[in-house]
Amino acid sequence: MNYRQIAVVYIFNSRKEKQRMKRSMLHRLLASALSAAMIGTMIPSAVLAAPEVITTPLLADFTFDDDASVLAGGNAKAAVNGSYQLQDSKDAANGKALYLDGNAANYLAV
Repeated sequence: MNYRQIAVVYIFNSRKEKQRMKRSMLHRLLASALSAAMIGTMIPSAVLAAPEVITTPLLADFTFDDDASVLAGGNAKAAVNGSYQLQDSKDAANGKALYLDGNAANYLAV
């Protein structure tokens, strides 16, 4: 083989390699697009839908700001079983919190 024949073979091989690389890249791109399309169809429509608005009224709304509000809240009444304390909540803007010491005898029956 002379130098011209070697150069022609090299150019021919490099063009083939470029074409193979382009095809490989197109295959990967197409595979990614198809995978994304398949995953998109697996997402339940409930996840994509707008959240449902709940229109039922609250059954109880206890604020615990004072002793009177512990026993009445919204449309509910509570009976104290055992003992409780009203303490400051972690966030002072939220007012007070009901503290029960973990004893099974201390609870509010609503």
